[in-house]
Amino acid sequence: MRTPRTRTEQLNDAAERLKEQVRVYSDYIRDGDRIGIVVARREDRDQVLNHLEQDSDLRDKAQIVRARESGEAGYDPAFADDRPICILTVKGCKGLEFRTVHWLFSDELSHRHENEDYYTVVTRAKTRLDIYYTATLPGVLARAHSEDGTASW
Repeated sequence: MRTPRTRTEQLNDAAERLKEQVRVYSDYIRDGDRIGIVVARREDRDQVLNHLEQDSDLRDKAQIVRARESGEAGYDPAFADDRPICILTVKGCKGLEFRTVHWLFSDELSHRHENEDYYTVVTRAKTRLDIYYTATLPGVLARAHSEDGTASW
């Protein structure tokens, strides 16, 4: 978990980690693994994508993955093989797994998230989960964090 950061600082921090992770996890990515970036709102997905596209090392490596809308029973999110970074909302990440997950702006709209939403996000990561927040870590996440490293879920 990261210390409180502005939205811009969160985006910059995540971008630096993403550069390293794309390199470090390249074998996993080649075998189909993806890196997830989870945000609260649809417009946040656009902001994240625009930020990553401004970085020459991350340009053309990210894609927005949207959740199935009601009435789209046959919708299957397509993952572009050449874009290992997937940007999605909390609701959109259900049922998906990622080598590593970055949860940006996790405290925004926390009043609208249920415990199940938090559980969904934290269980999407196979290897690493980075949680970023602007002011205060949401209570359910703060209570789940253990200083001695023991699991509390």
